[in-house]
Amino acid sequence: MIYKEDGSTFGATSDPEVSLRTGDGLRRGREFYMVETAIEILGRPDLEVLFYGSGLSRDHLLARDLPQVATSHLADLFNYQATDVFVPLDSPRQFDVVICCEVVEHFERPRRDFRTLLKFAKPDGIVVCSTSISDGAAVEKLDYPWIPGHTSYYSGASLIDIARQNRQFCDFRLPECALGEPGPRKRYVFFFQDRNTQKLIAEAFSRIPFAYSETAQERRRRARQAAAEAARFSDVIHTTREWGRHAWKWRLTRIKRRLGSWRQR
Repeated sequence: MIYKEDGSTFGATSDPEVSLRTGDGLRRGREFYMVETAIEILGRPDLEVLFYGSGLSRDHLLARDLPQVATSHLADLFNYQATDVFVPLDSPRQFDVVICCEVVEHFERPRRDFRTLLKFAKPDGIVVCSTSISDGAAVEKLDYPWIPGHTSYYSGASLIDIARQNRQFCDFRLPECALGEPGPRKRYVFFFQDRNTQKLIAEAFSRIPFAYSETAQERRRRARQAAAEAARFSDVIHTTREWGRHAWKWRLTRIKRRLGSWRQR
């Protein structure tokens, strides 16, 4: 069991063994695809990439092997992965690409926490966030805002205002995973300072229909695999119970025979 600095454990969605979104260092997770999306947009080599709030995800190990990536680092509340590429949150370092996957909904003080996040990007860099944003549906009817640990739920207008407060711009794009279980509220939100980056984003999405992510097909395959494993486990339990019932009947039969033999005496 992996514990956070405050003593609590990571949720299932942050566990690479459970969540398709979270990379395990061999299988690509959403953060890896977010880096590929940033590469598609910026179109330049030797990118320095920071993974912000990754928790247990190990996509940084795969991203560093991309030919356009020079270095990959982690920034978080604590060095959970005990890695030598860890960057503390108060570091003055800046990066070409900052990846922030399913983190901003955990911000307890969004204005302060966004300042901490956005300062890591170079003036010509880009911050890529993955989160679900409000579509106007009644919050009390949704599950997402009430998931344990979720403390912030944003509208598009609020994120645009947060960008303005930090003298930045933002753009919204639909990742491919939104065609499946995450649903159309899922967005990649891009924060950037250089107006030319807006042009690069527009050019990139004239070439690709969706931002890169784990696909709906992959999610369905993983769901089928999980269901099959659960069915096999159920079969084992059923077989064990059947064996137990037969064994108990066999014991009762032996007891009855012994009782009958004793009475005959």
